[in-house]
Amino acid sequence: MGLTTERLMSMIKKAIIAVSISVLSAHAAEIVQHVPFPERGTVTYNENSGTILPWFFARWEADGYAVPQDGETFQWSQYVRNIADFTELQPDDGVRYQDKLKHLVYALVVFIDKGTVEVEEPVPGGLVLMQAIDKTQIQTAFRPVHKLTDKTS
Repeated sequence: MGLTTERLMSMIKKAIIAVSISVLSAHAAEIVQHVPFPERGTVTYNENSGTILPWFFARWEADGYAVPQDGETFQWSQYVRNIADFTELQPDDGVRYQDKLKHLVYALVVFIDKGTVEVEEPVPGGLVLMQAIDKTQIQTAFRPVHKLTDKTS
């Protein structure tokens, strides 16, 4: 049983994917920081802040949620609320979790199945890394307050 060209190519592809995921995960920790959601006070939104906030707001806006406009001064409670009970997680919620390398990572919930949460997190170059995490890894969860079509604000 020799090593066929097809088998060798398959092994190389798997190795490249594994290395790429490791590199992307390491770099993801560099950009997914600085998400302050204080309960009180105001903040002025800057979409060029260099934080992960513009990524979250762009995703939420694309899904029809109300988000602050660039330069708007607002209170977080106008747009974002904390989720205390992680059993209430739903798609489009934001989470902060600790990855296997002990980095704190912010991500967006895509899908939930029992104790597993599928999330996507931004990585440099405009890419997203999708992965499954365990609910026990989640430290904080937050949700956009309302859709633009909602009558309440």
